Amino acid sequence: MDILAIIAANGVAVCVVGWLLKLWVDKRLSHSLSQVLENYKSELAKEVSLHTIRHTWIHNKKVELLSELYMSMLDADIELKTLFMDIKVKNQESVILRADNFAKKYTELNSCLHKNELFLEQSLINDIRNAYKPFFDIALHTMEEDVDFEGLADALPNSLKEIIEIGDSPRSKLVNKFRAALGIDFS
Repeated sequence: MDILAIIAANGVAVCVVGWLLKLWVDKRLSHSLSQVLENYKSELAKEVSLHTIRHTWIHNKKVELLSELYMSMLDADIELKTLFMDIKVKNQESVILRADNFAKKYTELNSCLHKNELFLEQSLINDIRNAYKPFFDIALHTMEEDVDFEGLADALPNSLKEIIEIGDSPRSKLVNKFRAALGIDFS
């Protein structure tokens, strides 16, 4: 019996020591895992805040840039309309001045696109250039010495409303693309 009591007592002692060891290991591991989890959470929060700051800065830059581009497009449209009006009334001196003014506005617009192409999608840049390039070519053509002002005037519509619509056409084609780039949806 003494042997059985000794074996039982030793068995109980080993079980208690094992159970205490298990508790100690569990506590150490859970503490270690908690520390790793907290480190991971703080790193993740840091990454999220950096992403949010970058995203906000890029969005603000894009809004500022698109506003600047839109204002340049409005200026170019005004010059384009006055150029077409002067072509229609066949005022050669004024046509050359207006063509030069439109060419300057187009150059400013194109320069703004080149300087800020990192912030815009290439398709939007191409759409802006393609919308204004044909009119820029017409403006350059009117500054040549052997220009047929009669032919140019006859090619334009007779009504003021239609001439204004032609002058507005490059910008009006791009309004929805600007809205999409800004995340504005009216549907």
